[in-house]
Amino acid sequence: MNRGNLVALLLVVGLGAFFYLHDVKGQHTKTLNEVKEKRYFPNLEKKDVTSLKIEKLGAPPFVHEMSKENGIWVLQGKEPVVLRTASTGQAVKALVELQKAEDAGDATAKREDFGLDKPSYRVTLKDRKGQDHSLLLGAKTPDDSGYYVTPGPGKPITSIATSLTELLDPSTDSQREMSPLAFEPSTANKIILESAGGPPIEVALSKPREDSGTDDDSDDGMEIQDLSEEWKVLRPEAAVADGAKIRDLLFNWRSVKVGRFMKADEKAAFEPSTVKLTVYVDRQSKPFVLDVGQAVPGKPGLYYARRMPPNEQMVLEIKDFKLLEPKVANVLQRHLYVFQPEEATRLEATIDKLKIEGSKGEDSWNVTAPKVAKDKEDAQKTAASDLVWELKNLEWSSKPDAKSVGEWKERAALEAWGEDKKSLGKVSLGQPGPNGQGAYVKDGAGVVYLVEKDPYQRWVDIKLRLEGKGPAVTPTPQPAPFVLPSR
Repeated sequence: MNRGNLVALLLVVGLGAFFYLHDVKGQHTKTLNEVKEKRYFPNLEKKDVTSLKIEKLGAPPFVHEMSKENGIWVLQGKEPVVLRTASTGQAVKALVELQKAEDAGDATAKREDFGLDKPSYRVTLKDRKGQDHSLLLGAKTPDDSGYYVTPGPGKPITSIATSLTELLDPSTDSQREMSPLAFEPSTANKIILESAGGPPIEVALSKPREDSGTDDDSDDGMEIQDLSEEWKVLRPEAAVADGAKIRDLLFNWRSVKVGRFMKADEKAAFEPSTVKLTVYVDRQSKPFVLDVGQAVPGKPGLYYARRMPPNEQMVLEIKDFKLLEPKVANVLQRHLYVFQPEEATRLEATIDKLKIEGSKGEDSWNVTAPKVAKDKEDAQKTAASDLVWELKNLEWSSKPDAKSVGEWKERAALEAWGEDKKSLGKVSLGQPGPNGQGAYVKDGAGVVYLVEKDPYQRWVDIKLRLEGKGPAVTPTPQPAPFVLPSR
């Protein structure tokens, strides 16, 4: 390239960069700044808010002061109350981002015309520096879509179009956290389970999550994003833990219902503990503790419990009694192969001597053998996907000595590959286990395992659909990404 062409190329690249920074990125930044300038508190961000105070100034008056402690929102008082972090966080976000509507009056306007001579409420956000950001709420707008507001006496009066119904309610029952787990489950990094039925169980992330160094502005969702996180068992002995089972554990505890909350001075049988759950979460110095005590006399399924911090007493409705008897076997990684089904791009199988071959395109599986009629292809594609899930879901219960198994009697074989053409998993399904319980499975290295449930019949059902003979339904439920119900 000669010097002239090089200069021309550099000029084009420079102009392109200037266009991007000035017209594209610059316009985006300008738009964001314009939006922020329309806010009541343009220099305040949700992550900087440490407390929220709601004061009803009319009769009967009340004051609700909420502060964020250990990552959760707590209503302060003689007996602190844990609030739903997601909905409280959304309310704070709405207040931080309040946009000014049309001016209703300047500084000389009559405040009584807007209900601001005797304000109904004062809403105050406090930031990390201790600075207050307040609004006085007057009467509702004629269309009931918002309130007339002003930052204070002598300030312009405007209206805000927002719903503050829940925050302005003197009762906080609807805002209370009704799950025994008050923290965001996706931030858990270490869990300790203690029970009367066995030794303590401790599991932890194999490696810490990456920290961007900035505060997360989103505490509104309950979805765990990284399904590939690896966990390990630290006690009673070192082993590999199953991340999916850890997520299920948190989900099952999160789904337990609070029957009622108890007064701090109410006496109950908390000791000795039936099970105690201690969870450490990212960025918080104190762990969350759920201590389940004794059963409520004469009330099957009801247990006294305490959670902290802050200390709250409650009665829990526990239907899954396995939660009360944690076992290390329930969190161990026992999959023959660890991979995500979407990683598979090719599969081969033999079931009852039927040869099955398929590859995955952009959207679905394409089965090359066996061939079926056009109207059966969709069912066949689903069946191929189910077969990959079957390989992924295989879990062993024990590792018997190969000699004790006897002559190997293969009933089916299955293998899947990834994009790099490396095998994701390869198994041979042998004869049923002892007394017809479970089945023997051999992996690609020839190691023999005993699986608790014989998958043979499910594989035969899938084979029928691959042949175009079976129903177009999935016989085996496929686990969905772990998403907690909204609060």
